[in-house]
Amino acid sequence: MTLSRIDETATQRVGSLEVIFGPMFSGKSTELQRRLRRHTMASRRVLVVKYAGDNRYNDAVGTTTAAVTHDLATMPALPTKDLRNIDNVAHNYDVIGIDEGQFFDDVAAFCEKWAHAGKTVIVAALDATFQRKPFNSVLQLVPLAENVTKLTAVCTDCAADAAFTARTTKETSVELIGGASQYKAVCRACYGKYAAEAHENGATEAAATTTVTPLAKRVADRMSELSLKTPAPTDGSFTFATPATPNLGRATSQKVKNVDGSVLKSAKKSRGFGGPGRSPLNDFITGAGFHRSPLSTLR
Repeated sequence: MTLSRIDETATQRVGSLEVIFGPMFSGKSTELQRRLRRHTMASRRVLVVKYAGDNRYNDAVGTTTAAVTHDLATMPALPTKDLRNIDNVAHNYDVIGIDEGQFFDDVAAFCEKWAHAGKTVIVAALDATFQRKPFNSVLQLVPLAENVTKLTAVCTDCAADAAFTARTTKETSVELIGGASQYKAVCRACYGKYAAEAHENGATEAAATTTVTPLAKRVADRMSELSLKTPAPTDGSFTFATPATPNLGRATSQKVKNVDGSVLKSAKKSRGFGGPGRSPLNDFITGAGFHRSPLSTLR
């Protein structure tokens, strides 16, 4: 009996999606690089993708095209701010590793697409913000993945297992890329202290879900300027509403009687749509202007 080699190109490779979650300093990027190097040793074509806005260690490693861990271990990487920008090259690789996946709004859509195309996709990402709220759309990966790992760090306050990230500065924006000078890994017991401080600094739940774009800010500033230039209403201001079809019955006659005498006196001297010497106000109220049109005169 002879065994024949199955040509890999003759069969459809089944893709997969692996997700590595954890707080800051839990070794997510280190674990991602470890898994990617295993595939490299197996002669598989590996693409590493990094978030272009993460430039924390560029000066330390001397390049902008490398995924870098906190202890400065590197792997060559392609920087981008949207995964759709690299979709045209993804077909050239067998394995796609994504570092800091929480920053990519389209992470779920393209990871699913590439896994369906037979790629092995591995994502390392924070699962929550410093407020323990979902980080953008990254949690959409959970029901799509074959394997989800949650790593823990060591609590910097009490040395217990740390599953959460606490911010140690007063900044309230969600996307604040930093290291040990801005963040700590903390356990549940120690998280409460930092959460209370963040609340005092104004980092509420709304801050985690609302992002003010430059366009929205310009519109808001412009509306504020218009509000300041618009004069406030005075006692003499009025609102003119277009009346409905004139009612020529008893109610109209009563309105005419109630018109101030001085108004009628001055109106007699005006010239309006009712004709010379007649009051436009009186014609409007009584409807006389409607019955003295050229058409009614012809009739």
